[in-house]
Amino acid sequence: MKKEKNIIFYKTTANFDNTGEVLIYKSLLELLRQQGKIIVNDSAKIQPLFLNRIGIKDEEKLSNNTSLSFIPAMIFFALKSLFSSTKINFVTGVGEHVVSGYKDILKNIISFFFLLLLRILNVKVIRIGMSMRFSGKFEAWSERLLALVFNYYYVRDSLSLQYCRNAGISKCRLAPDLSWAYVADSPSTISKRYIIFSLRNFASKENQFEYATHLTKVVVALIDSILRKNPKQQILFTYQVNKDFPFMQQLYEACKDYHTNITLVSDLITLENAQEYYGNSSLVFSNRLHILLLAYKYHALTVGLTDIAEHVKIKGIFEDARLANHLIDINQTFAKIETNYEKLSEHSQDEVQAIKNIEADYRLELQTVIANMFEK
Repeated sequence: MKKEKNIIFYKTTANFDNTGEVLIYKSLLELLRQQGKIIVNDSAKIQPLFLNRIGIKDEEKLSNNTSLSFIPAMIFFALKSLFSSTKINFVTGVGEHVVSGYKDILKNIISFFFLLLLRILNVKVIRIGMSMRFSGKFEAWSERLLALVFNYYYVRDSLSLQYCRNAGISKCRLAPDLSWAYVADSPSTISKRYIIFSLRNFASKENQFEYATHLTKVVVALIDSILRKNPKQQILFTYQVNKDFPFMQQLYEACKDYHTNITLVSDLITLENAQEYYGNSSLVFSNRLHILLLAYKYHALTVGLTDIAEHVKIKGIFEDARLANHLIDINQTFAKIETNYEKLSEHSQDEVQAIKNIEADYRLELQTVIANMFEK
């Protein structure tokens, strides 16, 4: 039964034009709804289209609950709760976090004092859904200080867990990436006409030009290999993040010899139209985590194509899920890349089912983790 005495202030700061961020925020929202009343900041600083895409209801908007802004509202509701049985909760932290430089250190120190005030007012403070990294010892110290005031502090991959443990954050725990909990509408009939390439032009902030250049060569060679074996195969170049579109255009130009078989899709892939594209695809190559963790929901085989050592987030989450065989390192010889891709393709249905089985386990684990936070 829904716990109406929990009021959950849910911090959302993502972009509407990044479908991966929409995916994880929407997934967490749906999990939290089972635990109490949600209040989400809908001030002028928050993009209305983002709130629409994650499915915020009118009664969940801050403006329909109070005339106060988000932080004063939390403090006001917390003060009121001291004289009632209502419990106030604050949930934050979704996404990739890199603490780097004095500005991030200062931000963590300021956040510590604010969250300490909330704890004094008996607010439960929760952080979940993060990948974490620190650029130095002072950055790690600031995060260790901040972590002191959280009731719950969860990261989404074992590499982040190790970074946090090394930083002295003993309360840090591991929970699956929130996207695993998202339930996509499966099509009643599935057509597998396409192979999709959906890529960004970097794995890390270092060596971006070299990475993009090498990735382009690998993509061109893969497409040549695919079309030699099946000259009628249709290929889509798509994107889930607006800033990836220029790179997909560059890839399209680099593949000019194969334009008869390739379509450059101009529309952003969203949760609303994902079925149209991924549901009609047998295979999706990407180096974006939440393309890989969304496309499989429509029975497409997802393959990570990237510099695995540099792409820490994808490496950590796929290794944790025992799906490392779905990652193809672009630094291998092309013969090995081709062999790995063909091996996955030969066992496509089994591999997709393996991902679906892991999804079921992870969804249950996330439901349990979230429920336990609000039981105490």
